[in-house]
Amino acid sequence: LSKKIKTIQEMDRPTTTTEVRRFIGMVQYYRDMWPKRSHILAPLTDASSSKNKKNFKWTPEMDKAFIQMKQLIAQETLLAFPGWSKPFDVFTDSSDYQLGGVIQQEGKPLAFNSRKLNKAQKNYTIEEKELLGIVETLKEFKGMLLGYQINVFTDHLNLVHETTLKASDRVMRWKLLLEEFGITTTHVKGEHNVIADAISR
Repeated sequence: LSKKIKTIQEMDRPTTTTEVRRFIGMVQYYRDMWPKRSHILAPLTDASSSKNKKNFKWTPEMDKAFIQMKQLIAQETLLAFPGWSKPFDVFTDSSDYQLGGVIQQEGKPLAFNSRKLNKAQKNYTIEEKELLGIVETLKEFKGMLLGYQINVFTDHLNLVHETTLKASDRVMRWKLLLEEFGITTTHVKGEHNVIADAISR
């Protein structure tokens, strides 16, 4: 699998209405790219209603829609080619057990990244997990990003001001790496960070 789309192709099927809504939200974020998305998503949209919350059941129709939508996202991302004169926008997020990130240009995805936290990393502070999410995404796509303008967007405000990060050895190593990339960090509200949120859970 191309590492650009591995995260999307290996995304697990939703098991709750909340997870279905999160997936739909990710697709709707790129709504201009897939005009027929509403038709494809119809079985998932129906299942995401609050009336189905207690009796959630994954059906063959939902499975077909989920797989087809992932294929469309993967195909579009594979065909996308970086514009080296344009800035790269990197959105990242972290949950208690997984990191997620997406690289975009002009609102279109170029690559997705996610991985589960190991046992030690699950004990990191929230700030450390969020910072690790940025570091992992940059390292994974170093060949694409290094040397170009990179705007990192995070919904964790402390990372922008660095008010609570302890100067541990690992944090210092991460900061040195971020300096190498020369990133600009901007806070973004959680509702505008739907892609990274969806693939970090």
